[in-house]
Amino acid sequence: VRSIAGEPLALITKTLPSWAAAAVPNRKDGGYAKINDGLSACGVTAKRVHQSVGAQSADPTIAARLRIKAGSPVLRFSRTIYDQNKRAVLHIRAFFRADRFEYDMEFVDGEIA
Repeated sequence: VRSIAGEPLALITKTLPSWAAAAVPNRKDGGYAKINDGLSACGVTAKRVHQSVGAQSADPTIAARLRIKAGSPVLRFSRTIYDQNKRAVLHIRAFFRADRFEYDMEFVDGEIA
């Protein structure tokens, strides 16, 4: 759960294939290194990303983690990152509280700014 000022903002899960997960070492303090750093270290280059954004009602599990009522609206992001060999290397699912999140994107000359 990601929080701002002690209040939950998002529930985020990241899933990697087993070969990619092995490339993300544990830190000495018991945490995990940045996933992108671990993937880069083993020669993985992100070449394509597919992302979808939608809205849904929070199920009881999501609601409990985000401290909202079941049925409350949440924004759902699903993102899959593919490498230079067209393999899916990372899948991210995120649920954001609709009352605390705004999605803003800018395009400049056809590129995401």
